[in-house]
Amino acid sequence: MSEDNETQEADHIKDLRAKAERGSQAEAELAAARRELAFTKAGVNTDTKPAQALLKTYEGELTTEAIKAEAAEWGLSQGGSSAPKTNDAGEPEVTTYDADSPEARHQALVDAEATGDPAPVPPPPAKSGTERAFEGYADARKAGLPTRDAEVEAFAIMLAAGAQGDPTARWNAQEWRDKAQASGHGGNIAR
Repeated sequence: MSEDNETQEADHIKDLRAKAERGSQAEAELAAARRELAFTKAGVNTDTKPAQALLKTYEGELTTEAIKAEAAEWGLSQGGSSAPKTNDAGEPEVTTYDADSPEARHQALVDAEATGDPAPVPPPPAKSGTERAFEGYADARKAGLPTRDAEVEAFAIMLAAGAQGDPTARWNAQEWRDKAQASGHGGNIAR
């Protein structure tokens, strides 16, 4: 029986050692997370290589003021500069974008997510996908494109409109034939 006790004791010691190792790893991870949180609270973007180097080598206090001071020496506070850019009047410089630009749409989505508001919905296009497809077909035919090629271009316009969220961009073969006949194109499209 003493061998069984010794085996159980050895297994128990192995288990305790494994738990101690996991505890040490957890403590190290917690310390690293606290350190990164302190840098983030101080306004240092830890995604950049210089900021990561500072994060690894910094040996000072983990207070916001101390980290800000060190980051300013490295030129890292507030996303890479120690002070926000200002215009001639001394006011903070604001980047503006054309309201229809991808940057403006992206910023609107970011703002909506930050405030918990629903995402903005772009206004519907002035012309429906179907109308744009018919115009594209007519223009292609006037330009001398063969009927099949003009049909393919019109269909591509419809697909693009649907992909952009145009609810009117739907394929209705009979509607297409009726409009094509009304336009004088024979109505032989989309059989």
